[in-house]
Amino acid sequence: MVKRVGITCLIACLLLSGVFSTPFIDIGKAEEGAFIPFEELKDSFGNGKYAPVLANTGIEIDGQLDEWNDYMSVVLPSDPKKQVYINGWGGIDDLSAQVYFAHDDEALYIAASVKDNVHRTYPGSQMWNGDSLQMAFGYGEDKQFGPEYGFANANGEPDIWSWSNGSALVGKESVQMATEQTDNITIYEAKIPWNAIFAEKPTGPFPFSILFNDNDGAERRGWIEWTAGIGMAKDASHFAELDLIASDQKWDVWLDGTEELYAQETGQYTFFVPNYSDQPVELKISVPEANLEKTITVPAKQAYTETLNHAFPEIGTQSVTISAEEQATGETREDSQTVKVHPSKESMHSRLTSIESKLPELEHMLQEAKNQKIPIDYEQVDATVIKNFITYGRQDVDRDMPERAVYVIEDLEAKYNDAITRLRDYLDGSKKAKSVPRYVTGKPEIYQSSFIGNTVNSQTGLIQKRPIFFMGYGHFDQVRKDIPQFKNFGTNMIQIETGPNRVIFPPTYLDYWTISRNGNINADAGRDTSTAKSGQASLHFTNKTPKTPHVYIHANQRIKVKPNTTYEIKAWVKGREVQDVWFPGGKNWGTRHYFPRGTYDWMERTLQYKTGADETEFLFVILSENIIGDVWIDDVSMKEVGTDQNLLQNPGFETGGPAEGKEYAISKRTIENDIQNVLANAANHDVGVNLLLSPHYFPDFALKKWPELRSSNNGFYRFNFDHPKAKEIIGDYLRTLIPMIKDYPSLHSVTLTNEPTYQSSVDEHHLAKWHAYLAELYQGSIAELNRIYGTEYQSFEEVKMPTVLEATPHYYDWVEFNNTLFADWHKWMADLIKELAPELPVKTKIMGNKLHTQAELAQGIDPERFAAFNHINGNDNWNYIDEGEKGYLEELRFYDLQNSFRQAPVYNSEHHVIRDGNDDYTPEQAKHVRSVVWQGAIHGLSASALWVWDRTNDPTSVIYGSLLHRPDVVSAVGKTNLDLNRLSNEITAFQKDKAEVAILYSNPSLVYSTGYLPAVGSAYESLSYSGEKVRFISEKQIQEGKFDNIKLLIIPEATHVKKSTLNKLEVYSRDYGKKILILNQESLKFDEHNQSLPGDIRKKVFSRSKVIAETPTAPELRNVVIPMLSNMRLIKVMLMDAATNKPVYGVEWRSVVYNNRLLINIANYTDTAKDVYITINGIRISKWTDKINDVDSGGKTLKLQPKTPHLLSVPSF
Repeated sequence: MVKRVGITCLIACLLLSGVFSTPFIDIGKAEEGAFIPFEELKDSFGNGKYAPVLANTGIEIDGQLDEWNDYMSVVLPSDPKKQVYINGWGGIDDLSAQVYFAHDDEALYIAASVKDNVHRTYPGSQMWNGDSLQMAFGYGEDKQFGPEYGFANANGEPDIWSWSNGSALVGKESVQMATEQTDNITIYEAKIPWNAIFAEKPTGPFPFSILFNDNDGAERRGWIEWTAGIGMAKDASHFAELDLIASDQKWDVWLDGTEELYAQETGQYTFFVPNYSDQPVELKISVPEANLEKTITVPAKQAYTETLNHAFPEIGTQSVTISAEEQATGETREDSQTVKVHPSKESMHSRLTSIESKLPELEHMLQEAKNQKIPIDYEQVDATVIKNFITYGRQDVDRDMPERAVYVIEDLEAKYNDAITRLRDYLDGSKKAKSVPRYVTGKPEIYQSSFIGNTVNSQTGLIQKRPIFFMGYGHFDQVRKDIPQFKNFGTNMIQIETGPNRVIFPPTYLDYWTISRNGNINADAGRDTSTAKSGQASLHFTNKTPKTPHVYIHANQRIKVKPNTTYEIKAWVKGREVQDVWFPGGKNWGTRHYFPRGTYDWMERTLQYKTGADETEFLFVILSENIIGDVWIDDVSMKEVGTDQNLLQNPGFETGGPAEGKEYAISKRTIENDIQNVLANAANHDVGVNLLLSPHYFPDFALKKWPELRSSNNGFYRFNFDHPKAKEIIGDYLRTLIPMIKDYPSLHSVTLTNEPTYQSSVDEHHLAKWHAYLAELYQGSIAELNRIYGTEYQSFEEVKMPTVLEATPHYYDWVEFNNTLFADWHKWMADLIKELAPELPVKTKIMGNKLHTQAELAQGIDPERFAAFNHINGNDNWNYIDEGEKGYLEELRFYDLQNSFRQAPVYNSEHHVIRDGNDDYTPEQAKHVRSVVWQGAIHGLSASALWVWDRTNDPTSVIYGSLLHRPDVVSAVGKTNLDLNRLSNEITAFQKDKAEVAILYSNPSLVYSTGYLPAVGSAYESLSYSGEKVRFISEKQIQEGKFDNIKLLIIPEATHVKKSTLNKLEVYSRDYGKKILILNQESLKFDEHNQSLPGDIRKKVFSRSKVIAETPTAPELRNVVIPMLSNMRLIKVMLMDAATNKPVYGVEWRSVVYNNRLLINIANYTDTAKDVYITINGIRISKWTDKINDVDSGGKTLKLQPKTPHLLSVPSF
């Protein structure tokens, strides 16, 4: 059986407890059913995906749960295997919860009692990193996600956040919540108005789920959840359902059971009929699929339940339906269970074998085309995808993932037929294949937004220097393994990572051995010079953590072996209170020889191991997974039987120890064995490599040895980075690494940090710098600071750093200080790398959410500061299919923001295009991914490493459902990269085009104006849907007079700007050929310290500008912008909706002149096809060629399919 929901577990549990007297029966029969007392039922919904919500009879929101005992509840975890996402979860005392529900006409009421052994919270948008709850709803027939709320008890006060609005009409401010914490119990109680959830109160069941986050003091450990859809991927299709029970409703019926089956397999379906009333109710029950009809009488305050067995003969979407009719009144109710019925495993394997049997024909035709000098770049992508995914498809079948397996099979069959058809057309001359200039290993130059380097034409072999688009994958072991294949996949870039904890080690470091920990373990391992069997040292383990699944420490070394060969393995061991220590691991850690338990002196342990037929590598492991006193290991060996060569390096643990003049060891082994090997392999296969330096992998031993280095910061950077000792460690790491890699021709660039965020206010370490910063800012005058702040401090040393967002000069000053502090540390690293490798490009992987909410102000990231020392505009950005137009606009405006501060290539080295854990395998995903990377390139994205090139069958993993599970997506990525490089000159023309319209980027307004970011979003959207290229201009650029060729400047509810900015705007406004559009009459009122700006200057700016009193929506603003742009002769190309003869909405287009032809790039961001026509300077045109597929226009209209880019070339205009 493929998949069964938890309701069957509920029935089994009730049976075991004696509630039922009837056991489960054989297939084909139905149980006679049984009655459950209401008290047994009401707290038992945690296993299923349904919960009835009773009417409110007098709940008060006071943080007390006395009145909730009679309401239905969900106990979590009810099924730890499915609902616990915490590594090393210690049971219900570690984290557990009970959630209650009620409703009335005004609101949904939710209460939760949470048991947690350690309470650690974060406020605001980051509360998910600490102890908190997250809940989300779904709406619409297609179960769209949102809203999503978070509740926390932060510093003893209730804290509410909303990450998405969904269909809600009002925000989090309308939610009433109380919290209470006593010892290890936290109470949440809330009243959520219906219009804070939906547009109106629902009339039927609605999607809902909830999770509880856990942080025991260091970082977010994970969560427990009711159903999936929040923690891993934002997907309401996985949610449970809440069903509102009216106060006068006497009874109900619901059904749950098997959701997926193979053909002819039998599923179990359990229905419940609760009687909420005080009188018995007689009901006629009908389940047509099971030929069941019966009449039952359900006693008051009890529920009747029965389990049925049913098999479906036909493949496809089927259903089981139960209906119930009350005999006395004729009232009816029903519920249905949708069931996906899949082909049998045998039939799926047969189809994969059939595809595999045809591969020789495909390979023959590829070779024949190659012999005739016909380019086969695109067909080679499909062939490579097919060959790899046959294996992956078989894995999906064998691991009971039929939906994914069928999707893979159908896609591979289509790809094979399509590739064969195209190759036949090429060979008979009916179609012409496209040649592609392909990247050749070498270090590209950076020119404006482009990487320029040598390419080789896939047809002619011509070497040409031209713009190169880099696209590929990250980020772990699989990208390393697949380097030889990536060119055939159509890609040319990977990102890998290393970190200081792989170079800087404790003084007990062992050369050639890697010490690794998994889970929250209190254990250590290292070189010990006080005890040895022979020589001067041994390997020493200590472990104080009880045995827990997936929690262990081990030393390992990877060695090469021969297939089908027997090896003799030996180790000497000495121990005190030894238990559960084993070696040597090998393939899947399948060989576990446990050392003797107890306390003993040195003894030798010996075993033999024979490798498998395809085994060429052996991971030699020595592992501890339970409490021990001490274990020493020495003189280990692994030798092929009949030989004397020990395959293990440093088998006696003799080499290691601290570096000269240091208190720690410095090792080059990981660089030699991993990074250099990757770079050499990539160079041989025309693959560029970006190396992520990941200083957040700061050595644990250093934090223990120097506790003053520890930081309470949330996020990756949990060490005080500007402490002298921390800088010494990071400096030694870079001075070791960079000289060893800088000369490899495949090294494209390095990334300084991963997703950097830092909040200096949580660490006292930075107070001295903060006080010095204030003293300099206010020129030593505490009186001036008090005047600005409205305070009475006696000295700068009394001024603390703010910890929560507030629209005050105090918070603004701290934001500027925090931004400077964090940027200066990055610049220090960039300068050190420049000293070591002057030609090596650097970038930083900053998050792409700077223009999302004010909460990002506390992250320490100012893109303009980072642009000053990075050669490449690096980021971690995302665009998911469920985000619709918003996803495109938010991603692309961040690329445009970065390019506004530095005209340099944008490189998204963790490009998220499919949500973690997403299991939607529809063809629209591939179209979405193609449009995302194409449109990114139009907006300056010249390199991309997509997240993530790896596979898993664990639905709790962030990798689940990722790219390497999706053949159509992998093919789309490769072919889009080929298209971008084939048309790289044309795409580069869009990147180089100068924007004539700009949006003001104002740091003061980010702090003070809650309307600033929404106004930025409206301005960007209105311009994007008007055919305009958009840039941003910062206050710093304005003060420096860098207006370039900006003709129209939009001020988006920027209430606070610096006085010097206002002065420059006044000068700009005098230029007759330039215009200012001010959104909101409150703009430009105050300076960065909330002091009034000169009224006379502001009045002059307003008198020369177009002012919209209230900030308009994006569609409203476009109605203003288009006439302005037309009057200024800035609009040349207009896309008109053929249905309305008005400018089309939801479609972005940009135009540029290249080689005396007008290029127009068009992308429909909506989910609806649109018919459009094109006008140039007001004249409708009918002739163009789509450069992507070389198709000429067939008429005067163009059909824009969703998520399908077009690049039109117009011959005359």
